[in-house]
This record gives sequence, structure tokens and C-alpha cells, in this order.
Amino acid sequence: MAALLRALHFVLALLISLRNLALAQDINQFFYNGFKGANLSLDGIASIHPNGLLELTNASKQQIGQAFFPFPFHFNTLSNNSRSLSFSTNFVFAMVPESPMRGGHGIAFTISPSTEFNGATATQYLGLFNSTTIGLSSNHLLAIELDAVRSPEFGDINDNHVGIDVNNLTSIQSAPASYFSEHGGNEILQLISGDPMQVWIDYDEMDKLLNVTLAPVSITKPRKPLLSTSIDLSLVLLDSMYVGFSSSTGSVSSHHYILGWSFNKSGKAQSLGISKLPSLPPGRNSKVREDWEQQYGPQRFLYKDLYKATKGFKDKELLGTGGFWKEITRTGKATTSGDVFAFGTFMLEVACGRRPVESERSPEEVVLVDWVLECWKRGAILGTVDPRLNGNYEVKEVELVLKLGLLCNHRTPEARPSMRQVVQFLDGDSTLPGIPVNGAGIGLVPVSNEASRDHVLTIPVSSDDVSSYCLSDCESILSGR
Repeated sequence: MAALLRALHFVLALLISLRNLALAQDINQFFYNGFKGANLSLDGIASIHPNGLLELTNASKQQIGQAFFPFPFHFNTLSNNSRSLSFSTNFVFAMVPESPMRGGHGIAFTISPSTEFNGATATQYLGLFNSTTIGLSSNHLLAIELDAVRSPEFGDINDNHVGIDVNNLTSIQSAPASYFSEHGGNEILQLISGDPMQVWIDYDEMDKLLNVTLAPVSITKPRKPLLSTSIDLSLVLLDSMYVGFSSSTGSVSSHHYILGWSFNKSGKAQSLGISKLPSLPPGRNSKVREDWEQQYGPQRFLYKDLYKATKGFKDKELLGTGGFWKEITRTGKATTSGDVFAFGTFMLEVACGRRPVESERSPEEVVLVDWVLECWKRGAILGTVDPRLNGNYEVKEVELVLKLGLLCNHRTPEARPSMRQVVQFLDGDSTLPGIPVNGAGIGLVPVSNEASRDHVLTIPVSSDDVSSYCLSDCESILSGR
């Protein structure tokens, strides 16, 4: 009896497989309002939640997650002296970063000859290529990247962009993540905001035109696409091609989700039922907040809100003034050293629980950076930590933040670490560098008489010291007492 049941199960499974194969020969479209019970080809760390939410990557670092429709489509079949390469797809995604300020590398909608990417790596390669396969015409791969990390080697315009890629991750066209409203204005979107967003990708074979449109999940498809480029995909795509998503994380991670997906090879993709899409995990479908923000309140604002409030960042409309920001505002734009300088001050705000300058304090405590520096020189740097933390912190981590904050406020811009180095220090991927000092003349000095309250950290070092900044093994301002 048991043998008979096993035989029946085998025959049933075979019939189902044959039926699916037959359907695959004629399939032109599919539609997923959530992926509960969906027959997708998953690889890497990709998984489907019980509620039908497709999670490509999670909190793991240096990982790849992929999900593809299991059957190939015929893209470049010559029939009656003509090809049918037109297609349309619509999907909803969300990126929920491990850290509110930085996320994993991103998601790429992909059309590929295979669902296997042998040797492909994570990080900036998005699980599609490696250093030897990227850029090869034999890849026959089209990708639309939603990229949350700027990779200079690929010419990325910023760390929040959408790009069209062919056999490569150097986009043939890209733009900051945004959409065109009904009034024609360009509205910026933050890919790692944690908010669900919609993407439409449409290719017209007759016009040889590829359009990519992005928008918040709550609005209908904008009339004007974000990207529109002329391209002959007959030179890229093969006859049998798979469609799906590839995603990766790096030194930091993100939960990369796909909530719904429709695709059509013979017409317009069916619109998704937004109200029917699966929910994101509790607490992740709103703006991501760090623990310290629960006590002190949110510390960031939307770019578009700041732009409107300051009427285009006009000098007369600035929301406030302060010496620690003059270095940036005087130049009219943020610079790398200025960004690091400001971020270092921000770290000391956070760790010490106070503003950069507080005139009501005793003279030696008025300027935050000066006070922290003097406490460090006395071997009492932990005395600057916000008392409201009640000692609930890792000593080594807090010391790292305080000392790195001082280093970022170095008087000489060339001696400050780059933002990439700051990230490496905070992630523990790199040890703090040494800066030779003689211990004299360390302190804060006015930038000018006109701005007597503008203070910067001054650490006298020679030009040789600065040039050997990352190479020195001698005593460091960050090495302790």
C-alpha cells in the first residue's frame, strides 16, 4: 500500500510539472499581489514571509538575495521577419536599512539569460557580476538599479539614484531617485526611507524606447518618466530570458523587500492592488528611528521640506546659524572635509547630549569640542558622556565616537579622515589612524574677529605629519592618554 501511494505521488508530481511546463510555453504575463504560495526561483538569502512578503536581503552583511520567475520568456524570437521585444512591468519595493543614514547597496530588476550568476559577488556588484565578468557583452543582461550606495568606480551620481544598466553597472543613464508630480515639479524620494515605492519599466520595440518611472506607493503612475532612453534591446537580449530581482548588502545591510509584482510580455502590465499588498514587518513601514532619537526626538528632515522652508537655501532664509556650519555655508556647497567636520560635531552632540555651544555653562565648558578635548587630555573623556545614559553603554564604543568626533574636527582639513574612513572606523573595519602631536597648542581658536563664536579644533602638526597621517604608528590623539 505504501509503495502504491509513493507511486501515485510521483505520477501526480510529474503531471503537475508537465502542466507547468506546457503553461510556460505560452505564458506572456503574471501578476503577484504578494507572493504567498508563489512559485519563484529563490537564491542566496531571499525568502518569502508567511504573509507573502518577498525579502531579498535581511540584516546580514556581504550577502546576495535573488528572486526570479521560474520560466523564461521569449524576447528575441524572429517570427514573420519581425521581433517582439516590448515588455512592461510594475512592482512595489521597500528598503529598510539597518542604520537610518546608510543602507545596503540596493535592488536591481534584471532580465538575464540565466537565474544563476556564477562567481557574482555582493556589495557594489549587486549579485550580478564580479570584477572579471562586469562589462562583458556576452552577459546579455539588462538591469534597472535602485542604488543606495555611491560607487565611484561605476560613475554613480550619488547614493540615492536609479540607473539603466546594460552588461555593466556603469549606467547608460541615471537620475536621483525622484518623480514628476502632476504640477511638473521634481520631487525627491529617499530609497532607504523604509517607505514602499512603485516602479514602472516599459520598453516599446517600435520606438526602441525604454522608460523607467518611480513614485510613492500612494499615487498613480506619473505621466512623465524619470528615465527615458533610446536603446535597441535586440542587440542585448537573447531569445530565452528570465526576469527577476537581484539585491546585495555590504559592510552595512538593509532589509530589501518586494511587495508585489506584475509583468507582461505582450502589453501593459496589470496595475497592482495596493491595498492588497502584504504589510512590512511591524515598526518598519514608518521612518526608521535610532534608539537615542526616542528620547531626543527625530534629528533629520526631508530635503524637499528644507528646500521649501529656506526658499532654495537662500542666506536670508537659513533656519539657524552656528560656527560649526559656517565652514560649509560660506563655500555655498558641502565639501568632503566640511561634511566630515560637521559629522564629527554631530557625533559629539549625540554622545554628550548637548549643543555645540552653550553660553550658559562655565567658561571651560562653553564650547563642546574644547571641553571634550580638555577632558581627553586629563584622561577623563568619559566624564563628557551624557549622564542621562546612566552608564548604559559600551565604554569602547563611546570612546571611539568621542575620539573620532575630535579627529573629524581637526583644524587642518587634509588631516581629517574621509567619510569612507569614518564609516570604516565606526564599523570596526579599520583601526583609528595616528596623528603625531607634541601636546602643546591644542585647543579652539576663533576663525575671525567677525565670527568670534566660530570655533574649530587646532592641532599644530607639520606638513610631514599631515602627509603621513594614515601611516604613522606614533602616539595619536585617539590612542588614549
